[in-house]
Amino acid sequence: MPPPADPARTDAFLAAVAAEIRRNRGVEALVFWHAGVWPDDPDEVLDAEEVVFWAEGLIEEGFHLEWRAVALADAPDRTDHLRLYAWEGGAAPPPACPPGWRQRAGGRTPG
Repeated sequence: MPPPADPARTDAFLAAVAAEIRRNRGVEALVFWHAGVWPDDPDEVLDAEEVVFWAEGLIEEGFHLEWRAVALADAPDRTDHLRLYAWEGGAAPPPACPPGWRQRAGGRTPG
């Protein structure tokens, strides 16, 4: 069983995600699960109001998470969607943004 997450760091991670959602009301999140490799297509889509609850539960279970607010390269000031990556220890880090997309903001759980 993984060691418990540091509550202060978990709170900071979740607060950053929540702040991004408040700035971009209605934004959807594409979820990518590492299952030996990172998939090209999302495994699921979350509505904005589901994201923090989803993330908090996975952190408590010992998963590593990364979130990214991404924008189209030709509209870099407007978040189009969030990309959420979830993996267990030992997995390769999430891939770079696909061509045509640009990361505007993001964060990763410690560890």
